Amino acid sequence: RPQFFFLIVLLSLIHINHPFPYLEDTYTHIHKRTRTHIYIYIYIYIYMYIYTYEYTYIHKYIHTYIHTYIHTYIHAYIHTYIHTYIHVIHTYIHTYICLNLNCIHIHAY
Repeated sequence: RPQFFFLIVLLSLIHINHPFPYLEDTYTHIHKRTRTHIYIYIYIYIYMYIYTYEYTYIHKYIHTYIHTYIHTYIHAYIHTYIHTYIHVIHTYIHTYICLNLNCIHIHAY
């Protein structure tokens, strides 16, 4: 996918001034432009490997497990617990304030 390719190149260019810590001492004597090319080649290789040989497996894994996990558990958790909790607290606050401040007549009239 082209958008991932440009993202890979962008990540490579970020490492021009911010190289990996464990590669800093090793490639200190290497010119910055050469070091940038090294990162670009590394990222392109990772890109080509993932989206050429392992694309189908990774794509299915992401969509099947992670995407389903997000929708099933996290989305259901937000709606069931947090959303209900907000409604309960909201109702409790209104009832508590009205009962303690004797402002029920405001709703009645």
